[in-house]
Amino acid sequence: MIRESESVDVVWIGEHAFWEAAKLMEERLDKRWSFTDCTSFVAMRSLNVGSAFTFDDNFQQAGFKMLPGE
Repeated sequence: MIRESESVDVVWIGEHAFWEAAKLMEERLDKRWSFTDCTSFVAMRSLNVGSAFTFDDNFQQAGFKMLPGE
């Protein structure tokens, strides 16, 4: 159902985004960000996405607006 939804876009990261995420993770050792978090951050920035539907405050730490908000 998700693949057929008009409301969902599946974004595949390529090699460049993979290495950007790895670099971000290495640069932010002060955070407990997973590699998955970092790939999400890189993809969201490349697509100019400023908000995430999440309960994971790592997105807020990375500068994104969390939805639902407080």
